Amino acid sequence: MACDTLMQRDATHAEIKSLDTAMHRRLILRFGTFVAPFAAARELGAGFGFWLGGPFADDAEAAGCAVMTRDL
Repeated sequence: MACDTLMQRDATHAEIKSLDTAMHRRLILRFGTFVAPFAAARELGAGFGFWLGGPFADDAEAAGCAVMTRDL
């Protein structure tokens, strides 16, 4: 997957400008932490078929983050 740009539209909206999932079999979403402000993001991901899982390979930045995965 390639995400070219995340554009801030206003204080509460952002837009993913380009998304390419060609030849990929799995997507991973990483949210800041398991604290309440990210609960809505986890619920949204779950609604699109993502499940809670662990970080990908040696992703040290994912420590303490909620990581969600979905097969394509």
